[in-house]
Amino acid sequence: MAVRQVSPGQVARWKLAETIPTAGYWLPTTALVQGVRGLWSCYVLGELAESDLSGATHVFSVERRDVEILQTQSNRILVRGTLQPGDQVIVGGTHRLVPGQWVRSKTVAGVKVP
Repeated sequence: MAVRQVSPGQVARWKLAETIPTAGYWLPTTALVQGVRGLWSCYVLGELAESDLSGATHVFSVERRDVEILQTQSNRILVRGTLQPGDQVIVGGTHRLVPGQWVRSKTVAGVKVP
């Protein structure tokens, strides 16, 4: 980086990188749901409603968690808000869901997919 002398009346520009530790969760942009007045939220799998006898599928209620966007990076977003550790965030198809709706989850190739 070149260092130059700045004379009176000149404009100087510089970049300052600062790391500020922030608590939050990284979510894909597809998980965000836009609310009223510019507020954001995401949907999570709520309380287990029922399961079938084989245990292969479960029915959950959809719950909304309000979030604040802290940072964006490519196709993911750092948020904080009412999300709790262990919440299972719904990352796709949120445009077809509403809070209180029942959804069924299933396992595909060993990965639980809501």
